[in-house]
Amino acid sequence: MSARRASIIVVLVLTLAPACGHKDNAAAPAGATSAATPAATPTAGAPSATPPASAAAAGPVWDGFRPEAGPIIAAHAVKASDMTPSEQKYGIAPERGKGIDFQDNIVLIEHGDKAIQSWDTNGLGWTLDASNPQVANLKQGDILFATSRCVGRVLKLTRDGQKVSVILGPVQMEDVIKRGNLTYHAPLDLESLTAVEVPDDPAAFGSPIAEQMKKAQAGGGSGSSAPVVRQVQYFIVSPRGEWRPMRTLHQPSIERASYSPQVPPIKEYNDELSAVPCWFDCGGLGVRMTVNKDGLNVSISVVFHLRAPQVRFDLSVTHGLWSEVELTGAAGFDVAIEGTTDPGFLRNLSQVGSLPVDLVLPLNGGGIGLEVHFHQDISLTTGFSAKTSILKAHGAADMSGSLGLDYHGGKFDVRFIHAVMANSMVRDMAGLSVGINSIVFGINQRVLVGFGVAGFAVGPFVSLTSTITALKQADSASSMMLTQQGVADCRQGTFQMVVTGGIGYGLPKIIVKVVNFFLGLVHADPISESGTIAELPPQDPLIAIRNSMPERCAEGK
Repeated sequence: MSARRASIIVVLVLTLAPACGHKDNAAAPAGATSAATPAATPTAGAPSATPPASAAAAGPVWDGFRPEAGPIIAAHAVKASDMTPSEQKYGIAPERGKGIDFQDNIVLIEHGDKAIQSWDTNGLGWTLDASNPQVANLKQGDILFATSRCVGRVLKLTRDGQKVSVILGPVQMEDVIKRGNLTYHAPLDLESLTAVEVPDDPAAFGSPIAEQMKKAQAGGGSGSSAPVVRQVQYFIVSPRGEWRPMRTLHQPSIERASYSPQVPPIKEYNDELSAVPCWFDCGGLGVRMTVNKDGLNVSISVVFHLRAPQVRFDLSVTHGLWSEVELTGAAGFDVAIEGTTDPGFLRNLSQVGSLPVDLVLPLNGGGIGLEVHFHQDISLTTGFSAKTSILKAHGAADMSGSLGLDYHGGKFDVRFIHAVMANSMVRDMAGLSVGINSIVFGINQRVLVGFGVAGFAVGPFVSLTSTITALKQADSASSMMLTQQGVADCRQGTFQMVVTGGIGYGLPKIIVKVVNFFLGLVHADPISESGTIAELPPQDPLIAIRNSMPERCAEGK
């Protein structure tokens, strides 16, 4: 392997302190009904039309439900073990007449998972069986709703005998749903979580498509990219921080796209990224990265700690969309950064992209399959100015409360996490260098409930965006810049955390540009640069820390 190879290890960590006695499915809030099961003959495991006394624990009924949208239907979580193989791979198909009214002008395919033959590794392309009359009559521009993941506007369509291949772009929930009230309140059921991978997502961190776009913009044409290999390994992480590989039950037949059961083996996808999701018997939602490229080595570990988490989702659609989504149980945030350069150091790194692995919780109710998505976008920029340098930093915050967003009546109501810094990044910063060095890392951790897959999923979402900067002055320069004798070199650390959210898809515009460049390469229609129908106005940061040591040493004259 050449010296220019990049190796990034990403670990999605969902570590929890599970509460005892939690049931698989939530009790329906007062007033909710189950469209699939009559109140007189409830089915085991299905939400009850007449909630038991414990239903009050799920909280009060949301005040955004509109009577004209119909009865309030309680959705329920669906475990992977209760899904058919085609539902596991492609998602849950919709059904008309079960409580949610769908738009008349969409192509809705009941049992749509059976009509899908394969799913492209880029996450956008699908191949369907043309013997299905609805598939045979598809045309470019139609809105297709085959499953909770195979849904969107047809941007390109190709017919080949008994196969129809389409590239789908995201659509809004109102494009699919005409009328309905849907609710889901429950403890986060870890056994129902599924890892869904889009290994060749053009928006992924380290995707060669981004490099092609840069070359094209620089006048070098679309260029070509060598194939890259990613590796994905799954671990169980105990609350004590012990990591062990998950045992392998079976290896599914992965065709072009990939559904991963809870215990899949290691998979290799490209040189740039290795992802290791963990969501069972863990302590938070996070990411661990290791980068080795051109003599640059950076390790970053981030964990958003959760304790007894719960998910709350409410939706009301009729002549407009009102919704709320909330994740409770925030317990803390922790970040550790370490960067080094060796004698062969050539250049710094600046990349942004999505993690091509989503943790999802399938939901079903009222004839519509939705999913709770835990998705992450990341950015990393290094600024090392010398070889054989070292830069280390650590930051931590204590948290309590919930991360939530309520939208109805044209207004947002944000449920904020309370966050307080538990340590000082500059006091924990260390290193050695003859030049000024810096690392800037950003992570957007998003909770979204809707349909679609990965960054192309659409629905109400709330995000926690954290930006961390570590900067250290050259050791040899400190004595010249500082009047105090014997003091350490100048160090600066910044930590900012803000809540963002909206309704739609939450991809940053810079990532959407990469996706549209890819769509141009395959001669498909572009997607909208702005994917939200409502966006939370800028909020004051939960945390905004800027420290230096010695004090004010990093400020200009």
